[in-house]
Amino acid sequence: MESRKLIKFGNSSHVISLPTTWLKKNNLNKGNSIYIKENSNNELILSPDSNQDTKKDKKITISITNKTTDAIRREIISAYVNHSNTIEIIGNNLKEKIKDIREIINNLVALEIMEQSSEKIIAKDFLNIKDLSINKIIREADIITRTILSDTRLSFKKDQTYDIDQKDIDVNRLYFLAYRAIKEALDNPKVSQSLNMTTNQILDNWMLILEIEEIADTSKRVSKFFNSITLTKEEVKKLEEIHESIESYYLEAMKAYYTQNKTLAINIAKNKNEIFSMIKTSFGDHKYKPVGIILEKLLELTSIVHRVIRLIINSEY
Repeated sequence: MESRKLIKFGNSSHVISLPTTWLKKNNLNKGNSIYIKENSNNELILSPDSNQDTKKDKKITISITNKTTDAIRREIISAYVNHSNTIEIIGNNLKEKIKDIREIINNLVALEIMEQSSEKIIAKDFLNIKDLSINKIIREADIITRTILSDTRLSFKKDQTYDIDQKDIDVNRLYFLAYRAIKEALDNPKVSQSLNMTTNQILDNWMLILEIEEIADTSKRVSKFFNSITLTKEEVKKLEEIHESIESYYLEAMKAYYTQNKTLAINIAKNKNEIFSMIKTSFGDHKYKPVGIILEKLLELTSIVHRVIRLIINSEY
């Protein structure tokens, strides 16, 4: 870090010299425009003209030889969230894995297969960060998560596994999209500017989408596990009541988020202990192990919603 002195320029302005190395790195010359943004810490961030394209060419090659489908999925998703524009997939057993690879790619927003052969698959990213809205992504993920919670409660009477699985895939797509946009915004001030968020707001929203995705996942696990055991009608009724309370807790939390109402968030935070008490006393000293597992998952789900509330309370609006 180096310091530079301000020079008075006219009656109402001051100027400062810029390092030649930075100018050369960004291909800037006399007469070019520089974008200036003030962040929440009263710091000025300089970047080249904000009208220039923010996307940089970035290619990655992934070899799938002797790798499981899960390992392949992780590598493709990693390349995607780290904003690779071109993903080339090669490997000895490519033909055997083509169906799985196509499914992985199709579940990532704006990533499309442009070339496919027995030797390689090339996927191109067509995402335009400037067209994204983190708030819109959160709202869409929230809407789907609400239906997952509702379907999970219905699953206490009827199997909803397929519907919940499909909706969870949609939440994951939005989660990875937000993750990608946020990582790029933290790396590039021009992207941050296009999202119209401060660094603190970006981090707050990243934590929120992370918790929403975890709520969807945990609720899905409750539904799947419940469908593998047998309970009495009375036990099912108790579980429905508990889950409905958690559902309401989540809806109130998101209401506080959308209305930027910290007072509401503070007031409903106490509901966590009430739901905890309901979960722990509803079944008494149960001895059926599967019931204990479901109750643990419901405690976990309640804790995640409480983290959302705590995040809203501590957020920067």
